[in-house]
Order: sequence, then structure tokens, then C-alpha cells
Amino acid sequence: MCLWRLRRESRTVVWNHPVLSKEFRLRMRSARTPWVLSLYLLVMGGIVLTYISLQTAGGGYFNPEGSRILFMLLSALQLVFIGFVTPGLTAGLISGERERQTLAVLLTTNLSTASIVISKLVAALSFMTLLIVSTMPLYAIVLLFGGVSPLQFVQIFGFYFVAMFFIGSVGVLYSVLIQRTGVATVLAYATVAVIVVGTLIVGMFAAQFYALDQTSPQPQMPFWVTVWFLLNPMVDFMSIFFANELPFIDQTDVNPYLFFLSVYGVSGVVLLGFSIYLLPPVRRKRRDQGAWSKMERG
Repeated sequence: MCLWRLRRESRTVVWNHPVLSKEFRLRMRSARTPWVLSLYLLVMGGIVLTYISLQTAGGGYFNPEGSRILFMLLSALQLVFIGFVTPGLTAGLISGERERQTLAVLLTTNLSTASIVISKLVAALSFMTLLIVSTMPLYAIVLLFGGVSPLQFVQIFGFYFVAMFFIGSVGVLYSVLIQRTGVATVLAYATVAVIVVGTLIVGMFAAQFYALDQTSPQPQMPFWVTVWFLLNPMVDFMSIFFANELPFIDQTDVNPYLFFLSVYGVSGVVLLGFSIYLLPPVRRKRRDQGAWSKMERG
């Protein structure tokens, strides 16, 4: 009975949260939402059906290898979509309130800074989650033809959610630090580009320079080079499909998928914590507590 009441009260607090309720109404009840969802499904479904039609033209047979390639193509397109859209959705969550001069009013309410930041992030990522989850029927079509295991299907969606959370946390942090939404958005996109492209370029140069110093035809890369490659999300993403075929990865006992979930999941939590800490009420509260303690000692 007590457990049932606690669950009921927790659901009431979540769904009756003023900021979350307002954000859900603005994002989910707008006339643009069903059109964006329909267009997204139309494009992704068109890609799937076109690929199947081209592969089966004249033969009427779709082999498992083609299904595997289609699964990788569909997954990669959705990952690119997440990388392009998520920074734009989250980089203006706080700076947009500041530009509309509503942040000060929001901070004077009884809501904590953690409640404000987390509710805005959840509302922003909920739209992305809706788009990603809505493509499950397309994945079901691909799974029917074989070539893909259910475990890979689960891993792909776990990868999506962690990537959305991390990129969203990056956008929220820039939104808190910078007053202009445009600048925060540019920096969020630049950070994602550095993580995806920069880590790969640095890792390739490091591996090349290390290979030039070795006399062995197949030199063993040091562990730090492998870890550096694992910091690249695309390498971790490809490990879902080519677990034992990526260079240098099979030389260690590190699981790239679990490495991505742990490193970027924890990093997202840390960035979100910094965003909560850097909002003005936290600093003001600590200054006030320090002033009161000095007055009491005096």
C-alpha cells in the first residue's frame, strides 16, 4: 500500500511539474510536431523500401547480408540525425529564457535549479526520443529478413539514448554559460564535431607515427592509442557490427560498446551537474550562507 502510494505521488509530481508541463505543451501540442514526425517517417521509410526494391529487382529475393547492410545504413542515418538535431534543441534551453527575459522570473519560483534544468532537458529530448522510437516498425521490417540479431537492435537504441543524453548535456551547459543562443549553438556543434572528427584524426596520426617507429610489419599499438580511438563515438558505433574486425580494438579486453555507455553516460551526468551548479541561485545561496556564517562568528 505504501509502495503504491509512493509510486502514485511520484507520477503526480513528474507530470504536474510546471516547467515540464509547459515544455511538453509547447513541443508536443504544436501543429508542427505531427508534420515533422510524418515527414521523418516518410523519409526513413522511403529509404528502407527503396533499398529493398533495388535489391530485389528482377530476383524477388532479399538476402540476409543485404538486410544487415540496410540495418547499418538506417542506424547510421539516425545517429547522424541525432548529432545534427540535438545540439539545436538543447543549446537554447536556458539562454533562450534569458533572451526572453523570463529566466529571472523562473528562478524566483520555488523550483530548484536542478528541477528547472532536468525538466527542460527531458522535454527537449522527449521529441527526439519520439522520432527515434517511431522508427521501430522500420527496424522490424529489416529484422524479418535476418542478418541482424535482436541484441544488436537493443544495443543500437541504447547507443542512441546515451548519445542524446550526452549531446543534450553539452548543449545545456553552453546554454547556461553563454547568454546568446546562437553562440551556444555554434559551440555545441563545434564540440560534437571535435569529439567525432577530432578524436579520429588525432588517433590516426598517433597510430601512424607509432607504426613508423616499429620494425615489426604488424606493430602492436599501445593501450592509450586504443583508448583514444574508443573515445570516438563512431568507432564504438561500428563495433556493434564489426566487433572483432576494427583495427587495434581486438588487441585489448575493452568492450567498445560498454566503454561508450560508461564514459559518455558519466560525462553527461557530470556536465549536467555543472549546468545545475552554474545557475545563479546556487552561487547566490552559497554566498549568502558564507556571509551569514561570518556574521555569526563575528
